[in-house]
Amino acid sequence: MYIRRVRGSDRSSLIEIARRGQPFHHPWIRPPMSRRSFKQYLCRTSKPDAEGLVCCLCKTGEIAGVFNLNNIVRGSLLTAFVAYYANPSLLGKGYMTEGLKLSVEHAFLCLGLHRLEAMVQPDNTRSRALVERCGFRHEGVAKDYQYIEGSWRDHERWAIVAKKSDKEGFKAISWSER
Repeated sequence: MYIRRVRGSDRSSLIEIARRGQPFHHPWIRPPMSRRSFKQYLCRTSKPDAEGLVCCLCKTGEIAGVFNLNNIVRGSLLTAFVAYYANPSLLGKGYMTEGLKLSVEHAFLCLGLHRLEAMVQPDNTRSRALVERCGFRHEGVAKDYQYIEGSWRDHERWAIVAKKSDKEGFKAISWSER
């Protein structure tokens, strides 16, 4: 498995993944589901405060998941929020766990970030299990955090922090410019 930046040629694949994944992802995320929204997504993730990544299978290059680093803050904070969604045809195979771990390594080693946060709705048990498997720690609940489908929803705050010993222990990132 490797990660790389999202590119324009991913449009058809990512729109199809979003459409097929709607039953799994709704209402937690709203991935690009049209040419126009994909173009807006590419524009947004090309700015310094965001990065769109995909994790792909080595043998086929098929996209297993999407990982977005949002609200990247430099300076004394060196932090970002991570959001993600899976290719529904590849669920349950451990690819999202590997992809999130690679995305964390990328954020810490390549982008020089110190902290990543994931905001997870309490009833999204798969997402909670994923961040926990990847070493994120539960920090509490943000009450009425996000307005989704007509109501304010609480979110659990999960975070992982890079320590010097963590950075030394990371394996070389499986990165591709393909």
